[in-house]
This record gives sequence, structure tokens and C-alpha cells, in this order.
Amino acid sequence: MEKLSKIMETYFREEPARETLPKSELVQQIEEFANNKEKRAEVIKAFTREKSEQKKFNASADSLMAQQITVARTFSFLFPIVFLIANVGQALVLYFGGRMVLGGDAFTIGQLVTFVALVGIIFSLLFIVPFALGIAIGSGYLFPTTFQREVYSDLTGERGVLMGALAGIMEAQYNTLRGHGHSPSEAFNETVEELTQSLIRLVDQNGMDWMYENCSATARRGALDWRGRFRDAVVPVFDALYDSVVSGEETRIVLEANSAADYKEKLDAELTEMRESEMWRAGAAVRSLRPTNW
Repeated sequence: MEKLSKIMETYFREEPARETLPKSELVQQIEEFANNKEKRAEVIKAFTREKSEQKKFNASADSLMAQQITVARTFSFLFPIVFLIANVGQALVLYFGGRMVLGGDAFTIGQLVTFVALVGIIFSLLFIVPFALGIAIGSGYLFPTTFQREVYSDLTGERGVLMGALAGIMEAQYNTLRGHGHSPSEAFNETVEELTQSLIRLVDQNGMDWMYENCSATARRGALDWRGRFRDAVVPVFDALYDSVVSGEETRIVLEANSAADYKEKLDAELTEMRESEMWRAGAAVRSLRPTNW
């Protein structure tokens, strides 16, 4: 692995230094290294697999988008109908019940019980039916919210921890390690690979507190000491992000960008810049060395 690390480090140097090692020679060295290994790690595929992987990702993304559109259409169709039935029933109960009260008609115990039961049924529909619809379309779990709050939390999450903040923090740590002389493979491993292949799965299964309790003493102490500093450092950024979401600025940006005539070209340029950055080219090489790809 030491020889492979040196080969990768040579490739990922700055452009002027890299020119001293022709790509054909680099490929030859990688092939030489791979052929000498019993497991024959297919290193050379690291730089040619990206297009096929991108096609797989695009296909999965299109499939997921189609499912989301189907769910959204179904929910959009059924939700108004459910609420119409519930509201009409509630209005009828209150109307006839109110007429009886205002008209001086006396309630019998049976009528009073029936009236209260009907009101209870109508109001329960407002809560039960949406939950039933959610379960029917395959939701893992449900929680009460409103359309407005869902929009705010969804847009904040996507721009924050789920994608934007995650990618930004990864790039920051990777660049810091590279700036202090760590190789691309080492910087990527300590920034992305260990997180995605090990730690995040344990957090998913057991929670972050379990992760802290079961890691090494050095990792635990360091994580506890720095957790608060990272939290406090990004709070102003998240506050600014949430304000931008609530004000409608984020929605305006999305609508404006997606309606531009050159939207696809600009998007491709942004994604290509990320894909061809040193960090994610190192990631392609590291992923190719996983045992599942031998």
C-alpha cells in the first residue's frame, strides 16, 4: 500500500509537478502494482469508472424522483378530498346542533352523547386520515407538521447537514490535511471514507451517544472537547440560512436558476468542478480499492 500511496501522491500533485510524470507511465506503474498483488486491486479503473458510476447514480436519482412525484400527486389528490369530507361533516354537525340549541330544543341524554360522539369522530378524522395515508404510501414514521414548517425544515436540511454543510466541512478538513502535507488518499480516508463506510452506519444503528461511548479514548475525549466549538462556530451560518429560507430568498434562487435557458450547462459545469476536484478524484481511487471492487 505504501507504493500505491506514493503513486497516487505523485498523480495528485500540483499541475507543474505532475507534468514530470506522463500519464502513460503512471498507468504502467499502477498496472505493475496491481499485477503483483494476489488480490489484484483494479486501481486503473479508478479514473475510468466515473462515467459509469455517474450513469448509475442518474438512473437511481431519476427513479427516486419518479416515485416522489407519484407520491406527491397521490397525496395532493387525496388530501383535499379528505379535508373536504371532514370539514363538511363538522359543519353539518355544528349547524344542526347549533340550530337545536338556538331553537330552544332540549337535548336528551342520547342526543347529547350522539352529538359529542359525532364531533369527536369528525375531529379525529383530521388526525387519523393523514396518518393512515402516510402509512399507506410507505412512510417509515410520521410526525405532525404543516406545509409551511415542512418547507422551512426541508430547505434548511438540504442546504445544511444533509448536503451543503456536509460537503463543505469535508472539503475544509481535506484541504487542511493536504495543506499540512498529508497524501490525498490519507486525507480522503480520514475525512470521508471512515465516515461513510463505518462510523455513520454505527450512528444510524445505535445513536451518537453510543458512538462516543464505544470509540477509542483519544477519539472520545477529542470529539467531546471539539463538539461544542464546531457547534458554536456554525450557529451563525445556520441562522443566516434559516432566515434566507423563511424570507423566500432560497426559493427565489431555485426558481431563477432552474428557469434559466442555460440551466443544464451551468449545472453540469458546477458538478464537473466538484467531480474533478482533487478530493473527489482521490475518492474515486479509494473507492476502487474497496474489497467489494476487487
